[in-house]
Amino acid sequence: MSVESHDKQRLLLLFPGALGDFLCALPAILAVTERCDDALLVANPLALELLEPGPFRTASIHRREVADLFGDGPLEGAARMLFAGYDLAHSWTGFGQPQFAERLRAVTGATVLVHRFRGMLPGEHAIDYYARCVGLAPASPRLWLTAADQAGAADWQQRVLGAGAFTIIHPGSGSPRKNWQGFPQLIEKLRATRGTPMVVLSGPAEAERGSIVWPDVPVLHSAPPRRIAALLRRAALYIGNDSGISHLAAVAGTPSVVLFGTSDPAIWAPRGPAVHIIAARQPCAACGPECFCTHRLAVEQVIDRVQRLG
Repeated sequence: MSVESHDKQRLLLLFPGALGDFLCALPAILAVTERCDDALLVANPLALELLEPGPFRTASIHRREVADLFGDGPLEGAARMLFAGYDLAHSWTGFGQPQFAERLRAVTGATVLVHRFRGMLPGEHAIDYYARCVGLAPASPRLWLTAADQAGAADWQQRVLGAGAFTIIHPGSGSPRKNWQGFPQLIEKLRATRGTPMVVLSGPAEAERGSIVWPDVPVLHSAPPRRIAALLRRAALYIGNDSGISHLAAVAGTPSVVLFGTSDPAIWAPRGPAVHIIAARQPCAACGPECFCTHRLAVEQVIDRVQRLG
């Protein structure tokens, strides 16, 4: 796909991923939509919140009209209304299902390109893969936060943490195997050595697995990404695992320490000038290869990196 082929076209994008995947695809999405006359992005509604009010139209990937593209019955009028009239469609859903591409082509009248959702080459970063799919260099990601978003974050900080520097800690992720087990000890040591207020982020995945008790630390439960992004903009430091929130911290420009155990930072590390990666890829002989334990990554290693950041 040549760069010029996107110019002055009506563009349809379908992307099924959760927050981390979406933020890795965002530089490609912004690069390609900047070159077209009109665009519709169909994606995860929680991720789409970050683009409001954004530069193009959006719709939920969970809509019935999207599900109908995978069927074999007649396409309803609503699907034709949503998808008709595009020149080019990039989809990261439906790969390997010829009927999906055929039905999308029939309803849009567009040139349809269906990509693997995660088709990275060995060692290829996810951001570079999605940019390769559209044939463009990745654009700089950004967030569309409003004055009201920023004011809400400032008010919450003042009420819960007080004025001044604070640290955001996200001990979870979309997979238990990516979750470092040393966060409770880390919080205790940070309280003793830094003395700055901390807040722990807890998402739906952590709630399903059972909550860890974080004594004397405020916990923000299941906040939407937009609210978290506004708080990240105000934070002096973020510490987390390989997760969507860690990618959000990178886009927000927050100084970040991101911990990798079972996943590969060459592919999934958040990108940003203030991002610092600690990778502990060597499996623990005692706890097993799927466990991100403190044998694999000692609490002292994380404390040392945090202290070097100032």
